[in-house]
Amino acid sequence: MSYRPQHSILSQSFGSSSIDARQWQILCVAALADLDGNPLTTSQIASRCGITARQVRQQLVDLPKRDRWFDERQENDSRPWTLSPSCRNLLEKNAKDSAKDQKDDWDKAWKDEWKKALKSELRALSHYLQIRGRSAPSSDKDESLRCLERAEAALYSGQIDLSRRLLQQCQLDLRHGPGKFPPKDRPLFRARIGAALVRLYMTIEDSARTEQIAKTIFRSQDKLPAEYVAHIYGNTAGTVRMRGPEQLPASVQLFDQGIAFVVGATLNPAEKRRMLRWLWTQRSTPLALLGQIDQAERSLALGTSFNDGSRPEDEAEVCLMQARLSLLRGRREQAREYVDRATTLAEGGPHWLQGWIPRYRADVEVGSPPRDGLRDSQDSTIRAIGLAQCLRAWRYCQRYSFQEKLILARLAALRIDGRDVENLSAGDAEAFQDVARAIATRHRSRHDVRRSECPRCGIAPLWVGIVHGLDLNSELAWRFFM
Repeated sequence: MSYRPQHSILSQSFGSSSIDARQWQILCVAALADLDGNPLTTSQIASRCGITARQVRQQLVDLPKRDRWFDERQENDSRPWTLSPSCRNLLEKNAKDSAKDQKDDWDKAWKDEWKKALKSELRALSHYLQIRGRSAPSSDKDESLRCLERAEAALYSGQIDLSRRLLQQCQLDLRHGPGKFPPKDRPLFRARIGAALVRLYMTIEDSARTEQIAKTIFRSQDKLPAEYVAHIYGNTAGTVRMRGPEQLPASVQLFDQGIAFVVGATLNPAEKRRMLRWLWTQRSTPLALLGQIDQAERSLALGTSFNDGSRPEDEAEVCLMQARLSLLRGRREQAREYVDRATTLAEGGPHWLQGWIPRYRADVEVGSPPRDGLRDSQDSTIRAIGLAQCLRAWRYCQRYSFQEKLILARLAALRIDGRDVENLSAGDAEAFQDVARAIATRHRSRHDVRRSECPRCGIAPLWVGIVHGLDLNSELAWRFFM
């Protein structure tokens, strides 16, 4: 889209020749930020302009040399974009030429004049892009789709920070994201983006954002693809379950609402069975945590009754849920069989699932989840196995906030201390140090004091810091992390 600078100082400086509107927007955003003293990186410029970082970089590279305001840089350079000395000299000279009189603080004066001009230009550009159908041409649609697919894949493989960064860079949120696609495709991508965001925020235990997105989606759920809405119900219910024991009934209620939605939704039979299976089986978790074991077993059994040709990873997750219920019934060997089967089924599955398996195996080897609090004594061999399995789980589950809590609770129940590192392998010892740092971070976040400076935890064993950092001060609190 060809564009002519609107503000007088800009047209005087760069003539009346046309420039691509998007290029001009990028230049103005980057220049204004630098003049403000807070230059932006490529990804930050992309976020401000509502496009991808690759598009920003390409637009800057494609400018004729005479129009370049910034020094050339390599494609992987993440430094902020700062105005070149020659460009600064030009801006200052043109500001002086247009000034009616000299000012005492000229450096501030010429910068203020240019900042005012750039702000005015950005307002004009925003209006121009809007009325010219900023609803993303096909290239923008394709780029946004690729970005969304990469973000989904990154989340699947445990690259949480990358997934979050991709969604932010491409402005794939509920406000801006759907507008990057043709009108007929927007309901699909609104739901798909919402599902990706809910999954992301569930992973990092950001319940406020999860519930905000869910409420927005639920207001128009009948106009959106049911598969993604169902996923949002299930993952939101899972996020609510993480908020504490008092929220478990609300989690069950959300699962019930999701099931009711799927029953009444227009879905092909196979997809409907798959979603009902997933929601019913997931529903068993908050019921088990509430101590309603019979109801949890019925919910799990009802879910597995839907023969939908599930993926191996889905079957593996169900096996782990069955293992937990078997342990709660005191059927340790049955639980071991379920974990062994889950291990086979999960081969090559998602990153998070690989982290679940050693955590469940630790419960099997120890004899139960940490529902009963601290263990009085522990066979040294069993203790070492439990520790090794927890550290293996930790390596997979870092950045999965709630999963980290589940592992820490198990380490606390084992009465783990710094002395336990003595017999660890190099890899496990490194993971143990990560655990120690995580304990310190959570303790300070919870109690606003370093663990080393805490009167209760300062000279106490490491597990005391976990108990204090997670507030494991009641049977209900321990049971919540089983």
